[in-house]
Amino acid sequence: HISKFQHAQLPLKHTWIKLDGLSEGVLNNYLSNLLSLPTRLTTSLSRSVHCKTMGNPLCVEEFLQSLLNRDADDYLLRYDMGHRRWIWDCTAISMLPIGNSVAKLLASKLSKIEEEYLDCMILLSCIGTRVNQIIVDMIDGLNGITGLVSSIDVLVEEGLLEREGPFV
Repeated sequence: HISKFQHAQLPLKHTWIKLDGLSEGVLNNYLSNLLSLPTRLTTSLSRSVHCKTMGNPLCVEEFLQSLLNRDADDYLLRYDMGHRRWIWDCTAISMLPIGNSVAKLLASKLSKIEEEYLDCMILLSCIGTRVNQIIVDMIDGLNGITGLVSSIDVLVEEGLLEREGPFV
């Protein structure tokens, strides 16, 4: 995929950005706001989530989604109508077989999408963490690359990409 960009001779610049993980305290504040609960009540959940994700923001988001999107009999994070608040099972969460890396969490999701969408993500990752729609339009149809715009739409729906104004 990189060779396709090299042949296209587009003037693309890149920058490496190092992101540190969220501290347990910051993650606790995030979960407190997200679940509309005091931080003293979300401490146990934030510890469990931090242990599984090392505070990586992408991993935290995917991990929380995995807690919500489980079988009906296996909700590890759910809203309890009787108590009118979110509840969770830290013991069960700590026993989940999910590893501590973003790659393991995303690999499961990526393994379920079609190859053309994976190719789209690989192509976009060669450009950078944000891609302007103008660049996408320029690349779509170039050197055998087709369906980029429609693939991006599917990936946004799947939650694997996000739109931010004119950027993907």
